[in-house]
Amino acid sequence: MIMKKELNKKISLEDLAGMVARGFSDVDRRFEKQENNIEAFKVETRENFKQVEENFKKVRNDILDIGDKFVRRNEFDTLLVRVGRLEQKVSGKSGK
Repeated sequence: MIMKKELNKKISLEDLAGMVARGFSDVDRRFEKQENNIEAFKVETRENFKQVEENFKKVRNDILDIGDKFVRRNEFDTLLVRVGRLEQKVSGKSGK
């Protein structure tokens, strides 16, 4: 029986306005929390990208430095051919 009384209860416009205002206030607080989370994510993401960029630069420099430490393949092949010809000439002279 109490429920029937509650269903028939009339709400004033001021009460209704108060309920709507509280609802919007709750939603506003939730949005503020999400905005803070998004800002924290943006900062963390920027820092992670900086680290990735620094690592990428280091790897790129390491790759570029390899050229200074090793002979290129075409130079190596050219030297192989030249040494092969020299060996043939030397073995041809010593065999005569």
